[in-house]
Amino acid sequence: FPEAWLWSAATVGPSGQIAINATAPDTITSWQLHAFAVHPAGGLGLAPLPADRDNLKVFQEFFVQVKLPYEVVRGEELPL
Repeated sequence: FPEAWLWSAATVGPSGQIAINATAPDTITSWQLHAFAVHPAGGLGLAPLPADRDNLKVFQEFFVQVKLPYEVVRGEELPL
């Protein structure tokens, strides 16, 4: 899977906040979130993230389909 997922540039308004909607890759992992900004007069800024929001956990649903016999007698053991 990719080591880096989301690289995007966005212009932020006077509030200094922006919301970016994106779909995470279908992997079973967690992503660490980091953000930085560059301002012509203010320079480089790093976004501090709260400890409980610095990871994004993603998962992929899976289903199991088992072929079972037509009928089973009570107490009978079946290999699955």
